[in-house]
Amino acid sequence: MARNDPQMNLRVPVELKEKVEKAAFENGRTITAEAIYRLEKSFYVSFFRITKFDDMKEPAASIEIGPITIGLFQSKYKEIELYEMSLNSWILSYQAVRCYLRDADAKQLLKLGCTYKGSNIRDHE
Repeated sequence: MARNDPQMNLRVPVELKEKVEKAAFENGRTITAEAIYRLEKSFYVSFFRITKFDDMKEPAASIEIGPITIGLFQSKYKEIELYEMSLNSWILSYQAVRCYLRDADAKQLLKLGCTYKGSNIRDHE
């Protein structure tokens, strides 16, 4: 964050401030960086759905993430790479697509056979 970025002062409950401080420490961020990260994330579309198709030449799936739809055959699932960024926060990477996912959504993709590429916080279960 540049020094000339505008400031935004706000009051929050003590419990919320403590949660942000704890998350910042766990994620190796400053409190400001953690708050910005979480605010930015709140603007992402959270719609997620996997639709499987077994009536094609090989099993396939349509993966909808907000306005993005990825359709691919089962043999290509491993091309979707998932990076665990923090508790309940993942990044999906597939060709030119990069987007955030919630933990539960990422785990559904791992069960399909997508590629786990590592974690910033802990080893994959």
